[in-house]
This record gives sequence, structure tokens and C-alpha cells, in this order.
Amino acid sequence: MSYGYGTYEKSYYDMIFSKREIGDMAEAIEGIYDNLEDEENLITFLRRSGLGLLGFHPTYGLAASVANILIDIFKDDGGYKKGLAVNLKNTYSRLFKVYRTMSGTNPNQGDKYVSCKADMETLVIEGVEIPVYFVEKGFETRDGRWILV
Repeated sequence: MSYGYGTYEKSYYDMIFSKREIGDMAEAIEGIYDNLEDEENLITFLRRSGLGLLGFHPTYGLAASVANILIDIFKDDGGYKKGLAVNLKNTYSRLFKVYRTMSGTNPNQGDKYVSCKADMETLVIEGVEIPVYFVEKGFETRDGRWILV
């Protein structure tokens, strides 16, 4: 799907993520979602931490460009506003659930799972990939066994 503005979606299958990567993506999406209504706050969030959490060098120019396009998509009358907001919220919820699952129930025993296999779609803006869909397929235990979801 193309959102216009020179953006596009990219799909990944059977990707393996660490708990930290899951947490970083969730934190980045939460910040983007929380600041979608205010461009200056979104630029500040992306420059200070959001782009770094997504694995990109946080420069002001890149943050401003990505924020501007996200705000344009969000304010577009073509139905993208609701779709983008829903996708971000659902992806954040899914990532947070996976993060908690990987942590396990007993903090004294450490993480229950060391990695997660998942399918993911990202919205690519100026080369920055923002997760907009995520579904876990399995978890790897500390002894290397995979538990399928």
C-alpha cells in the first residue's frame, strides 16, 4: 500500500527480534502515536529518542522530515488518519504484549524467552521504517527450543 508522499510499506517475514528490539520498537511507536497531533512535539520526540529507538541516527532534518510526512498522512482526508492511528496503536499493544511474554512471570528467573520470530510490516518514510503491523509466530527459549504461537 502507498500512502503517497513518497512513502511505502515494506513486509518482513520470519524476522527474529530480541526483547530489547521489541521494547525499543514499542517505545518508539508509543511516542509517535502520542505526538501525532503536534508536529513540534513529534519532531522533538523523534530527534531525542524515537529515531534512535528505530535504529537511525537522530538528526533534526530527518526528524522534521519524518514528522512532517507523518502529520500530513495523519491529517489527510483520504481515510489514512484513522488507519494510521489504529495501526500504530494495535502494533504498540502487540509489541508490549510480546515484551511482557518474553519477560516471564518471575523476575528472579530472568527472561523466559530470548527471542521472538515474527512477521512485520513497516511504513517507510525517508528511509526510516516505522512498524505498523506486527504478529509474533514463536518464541525461542534459553535452551534454543522454539515455542510456536
